[in-house]
Amino acid sequence: MVAVMWCSEVSAQRYPERRHIRSGNRSYELPDFASGEERYRQALEINPASYEAAFNLADALYRQERYDESIQVLDELAGSPFITPAQAGRILYNK
Repeated sequence: MVAVMWCSEVSAQRYPERRHIRSGNRSYELPDFASGEERYRQALEINPASYEAAFNLADALYRQERYDESIQVLDELAGSPFITPAQAGRILYNK
């Protein structure tokens, strides 16, 4: 039990934005895209390099028919030096 609690504390310290991403995902699935957008933006305030938060933000914007903003987020994400080839492929597919 102690090991499980320790691992979750380490994960929370390593990825402090995860709480907001999970909350955004729940909102997105309702579907409450505006609330999801807000949560993904909060995650990006904590970790601006979060691929998952930015990618999900672009999806939430798209679902709100804010296409130009969605593409802008994807373009910024595509320019990140930290994305993998697989992530780059998902970004291009969504664009």
